Amino acid sequence: MKCIERGPESLLKALSTQAEFSNLPRVGIDANVVHPAYQLNVMSAKEPDEPHRNVEELGARGMRKAHLDHGDSTAANSCMTNLSGEYEELEEEHFFLLDLGIAWVMEPLSTVSFSGLHFHVGMRPRYRLNRAKPNHIHYRLTLVGYTPEHMLGGSDTLAFGSLPNGLVLPLSYELKNPLM
Repeated sequence: MKCIERGPESLLKALSTQAEFSNLPRVGIDANVVHPAYQLNVMSAKEPDEPHRNVEELGARGMRKAHLDHGDSTAANSCMTNLSGEYEELEEEHFFLLDLGIAWVMEPLSTVSFSGLHFHVGMRPRYRLNRAKPNHIHYRLTLVGYTPEHMLGGSDTLAFGSLPNGLVLPLSYELKNPLM
């Protein structure tokens, strides 16, 4: 939410109004009017001598290539937070928006705000040569918050149940169709 709060006030107001209108679930904190959906990516570091594919990322079904998230909302950005702490035996990691020619250094405990509608990918962590702790296994954890278009727009949402205070628990297309 901090990314949106630092942007134009009119955008936060519009997203808040739309979230109320479409009964968007508030995940994590009540002020979250942007990211009702989250995914946790867990990826282990590769050894320096393993086959090198410059740009790769972990998707829902394992290793995939750069991609677009076609179901993301055009109104709100995604936010990816690197939950992993500092580990000195890794090469520098990057996250790319390929169609814009932009790369971010994935610093420990940092967040990148971007549109999943751009062609994007992250690098797999890679150990440095001759590391001091060869038996240590490092995992990078990234938490991605995003807004599915059909949830914010309300076009594909059904009432699943009634909640206290007259609120409705929505059932989105992602939950109705697990093969999506």
